Amino acid sequence: MRIIYKIIALILLVLAFNFLLEIIVPVPFANSDSEFIKKHADYLNNHSESEVLFLGSSRVKHHIIPYVFDTSLNENRTLDSYNLGVSLLTPPHSYYLLEEILNHPAEDLKFIIIEMERVTVSKKQEACHFLDADAVFFSGKAILDSEMSYYKREFFTQLGLEYFRGLMNYGFLSEYPLNMKYSSDIDGLYQRGFMSIDQQYIRSGNNKLLARRHNLDSLELAQKKAINTPLHDSIDHINQTHLDKINDLIELSNDRGIRLIFLLGTRTEFDHKELRELYNAISPHHKIDLGNSIKFPELYSKEYYWDRGHYNEKGAILYTKTLAKEFDSLVSLHPIENLN
Repeated sequence: MRIIYKIIALILLVLAFNFLLEIIVPVPFANSDSEFIKKHADYLNNHSESEVLFLGSSRVKHHIIPYVFDTSLNENRTLDSYNLGVSLLTPPHSYYLLEEILNHPAEDLKFIIIEMERVTVSKKQEACHFLDADAVFFSGKAILDSEMSYYKREFFTQLGLEYFRGLMNYGFLSEYPLNMKYSSDIDGLYQRGFMSIDQQYIRSGNNKLLARRHNLDSLELAQKKAINTPLHDSIDHINQTHLDKINDLIELSNDRGIRLIFLLGTRTEFDHKELRELYNAISPHHKIDLGNSIKFPELYSKEYYWDRGHYNEKGAILYTKTLAKEFDSLVSLHPIENLN
């Protein structure tokens, strides 16, 4: 029994040490994400004149080219933009980062375009730092409201583990010497926050990125199914918890004089129906639909994809130009003065 007590005491001692360490010397990305904090620093230090920010996962990071967006807008609308997309960024993590931006907005910021995603537990280990009781409560309730019941048990298990890790600062000791300093000058890697997945492969030589191209045959079948599947104009089942959070974020952005726009991108995955129904319930002043496979069949063409979920650089150019056109239409129909 003594050995068991010693093991338990040692575990508690390690947890207490990590917990106190975060309080005394917090890691730079605490409550955030290491990739995001570098890009956000670059935005503030070098591109704070940007009026438009893009926020979301790798589908934003690799799909939206700020220079193409800026030059594709109506000639009477001159805006600069910056891409804050980072890999694996989904709600509630993306909503936390959005609130941080809205609570400390740059002076010139007028629009934030955020990717619509279902609520998941982030796969980025440092992301658990932002999970507080409110985020856990929202995430759990949103999953209970979801129709996608088959992964709920896995979700709640992972959510509990990540909350505990963040609370006790467990598993991050090695990150302190590695992340006490970070560079805010990343222009050599990104073009105003954008990097095509083609360029990422060339720079990294990551064979996993190359291996993902083998899924293009299954992508073609998924694309045909997406194009032939009727759009869900009705709201059969709305995730009310998620919708309430979206409306709260819109209200917060309105209070800051910033237009928040939810972007429904091209999807070939199983979760498109739930996102579509959620999208339909959002105010028309605050949404853009690029997931309409009937209106934009070219966005589902195999030639524009690197893998099943991401465009190549050629596809990113087309996607960005289409987004700029839809953005122009939205702002013309619903001027920024009429935010509600």
